[in-house]
Amino acid sequence: MNVGRAELATLRLLMVAVGISAVVSMLVGTLVADPSGRAGVPFWHLMLSGAAYAVLTLVAAAAPWSSARVVRVGAGIGVAAYAVGMFSFAPATGLVSGGGTVPWSMTSIGVVALATVVAGGERLGWVVIASWSVMIAVYRVVLGGYSLNGFVNDAQAMLSAGLLCVVGASVLRAAVELDAATDRAEAAIRREATERGRLAARARGAAFVHDEVLAALRGAADALPLTADAVRRQALRATGIVDHRDGETDWLADLRGAALRADARVDVSATADAVTAEDDVARALVTAARQALDNSIRHADGSRRRVSVSLDADGARVEISDDGSGFDPSAVAADRLGIALSIIGVMRAVPGGDAVVLSTPGDGTTVQLTWRPPLPAPDPSDRTRGALRLRMTAAAGLFLVAQSFIAIAAALGSSWPLPTLFTLAGVLAAAEVVRRAPRSVLSVVRASVTAALLWVVVAVALVATPAPITYGTGWFLPAAGFVLVFVALRGRPMIALGGAAAMLLVLAADASVRGGAPVQLVSAGVRTAVVVGLGATAAFALARLRRSTIAVADKVLQVARRGAWDAAVQRELDIHAHEVDRYARPLLERVARGEQLADADRALARAVEGRLRDGYRAGRLLSEAVIDAAMAARIRGVDVVLLDDAGDATPADADLPSITDWMSGELARAERKFVGRLLPADRPHRAQALVDGRSSTFGG
Repeated sequence: MNVGRAELATLRLLMVAVGISAVVSMLVGTLVADPSGRAGVPFWHLMLSGAAYAVLTLVAAAAPWSSARVVRVGAGIGVAAYAVGMFSFAPATGLVSGGGTVPWSMTSIGVVALATVVAGGERLGWVVIASWSVMIAVYRVVLGGYSLNGFVNDAQAMLSAGLLCVVGASVLRAAVELDAATDRAEAAIRREATERGRLAARARGAAFVHDEVLAALRGAADALPLTADAVRRQALRATGIVDHRDGETDWLADLRGAALRADARVDVSATADAVTAEDDVARALVTAARQALDNSIRHADGSRRRVSVSLDADGARVEISDDGSGFDPSAVAADRLGIALSIIGVMRAVPGGDAVVLSTPGDGTTVQLTWRPPLPAPDPSDRTRGALRLRMTAAAGLFLVAQSFIAIAAALGSSWPLPTLFTLAGVLAAAEVVRRAPRSVLSVVRASVTAALLWVVVAVALVATPAPITYGTGWFLPAAGFVLVFVALRGRPMIALGGAAAMLLVLAADASVRGGAPVQLVSAGVRTAVVVGLGATAAFALARLRRSTIAVADKVLQVARRGAWDAAVQRELDIHAHEVDRYARPLLERVARGEQLADADRALARAVEGRLRDGYRAGRLLSEAVIDAAMAARIRGVDVVLLDDAGDATPADADLPSITDWMSGELARAERKFVGRLLPADRPHRAQALVDGRSSTFGG
């Protein structure tokens, strides 16, 4: 399985975070954790438990230079060693006959859960957390039951593990989706470069074709005896160039060539927002259309054939029809593959493609080829944010339930339960401040207020809790740390780290003044620092991934914009090529054969030359009404010039028909010379017509 750059970098980052947390856990378990009352374990079990953390630390140290496979396998080995230690704890301690407490290192499930996500994903992480929860509860009960310290420790450990599992999996998922988006963007850029190269070459070729055709038409219109041979050679060269266009790689040119060879009329229509067919779709359309034309030639020889192409925002539609004798499609033998494979099969082999054959005996045949592009995939960044929000909502619900049970347990074990309930209310109020934020990223003020509120809650709770404060009675410190994790994941990791540091300072100050259970307070402080630190690390990673996703989306948007521009150019080239085939080819072929043109034919050549020039100059004036009026005027001998000088100023859609209708009427009155213009936006009028020296304007 290929691993992208973002996924590899994220795996390495999470593994480094696991390693740092593993070192802290080993130091706390070895140097700080209270050994009194702990169930005795043999040396080999201590070594096995230490090996799990040692493996995670070594893999983390090498992670910045390791492959994804090495990181995952290494993390898996560390998790496996931890699992073996958990399962072997009972036989190692003679659990059924002894008593005591579970070692603190065995309750550091958060580090192991994150390592499991790195090794095998979120589902495996939840399996490990669920297995640990059952086993640790069994061990506690068999060893003598739950104390307040044990209950708070296990509940906070399970909550931190679940939170890290959710966050770690979300970060990895965002990285995978970023890699996929990057691959798509790079593929689009490569396709765009190829298409732009082809389009530039085709544009140069089209300009050359246009110049050669115009020169031949001008010579045919002038009909000077001394230039007759030169005009014939020019016409031969022009028709040869027009015919050579059939070898272009553009699929519309390929389709047009196949239609012309089948003596079929071709009509192409395209809207401004028409989508561009991918290479496989274009090949399928051309292949199926060729097969349909071949079938028409074989079975309906002498009939009139027509190919209609329609391109719009919904896709492409190609219809091949003839007025031959037709047939009954249901009577076609199963072993006749021309329709089943070469037409219907080819189209259905591409996503969104389809084909239908319609025919009735005595009523001709129509083959309809359609392609509809698949719906675009959802934005990966939106999906990632949505998944993270859903998981964080579930984590918040778990946090609410767990902290409520912990607070109730602490209140029941206290002679004065009211402060405990007020502390719970303060922690939940801070969490609600985060939850009610109107945007996904907290404002600096809201994040700072949350951190300050938590500091006040912790400070007041420390004063209100009788000394010595233990891990159980100091449950509010890790609880406040979890709220700071939510602050970090909502875009303010530095404020979360600052809030955690402030809470740990006030804890240290209280312990130095009033005294306490140092071992248990250090354990609570370490767990708070580790959870907030890992949450901040994940927040930094998510922020970096989101910035990268935005950059990739910007690249894709730029490609789409250039693609839309190129598609518009492509359509213009197709329109001009179609006009050369429609208007110029019949005259050029007659001139190339040496036929003498009558006066009406020379007038038509002059009109066609002007019409082709209009394609480059007339712009938005080229409505059907103006085209017909201009052709008629040129045939009458009028010198017609149509110009779109409006520039970027686009007339309103409602104005253009009125302008073109007015200009068509002015053209009908011209006898010698006509100049029609769309005027720039800074002029008082919308359009101008100069008819035989007389000027008239429209609008204003």
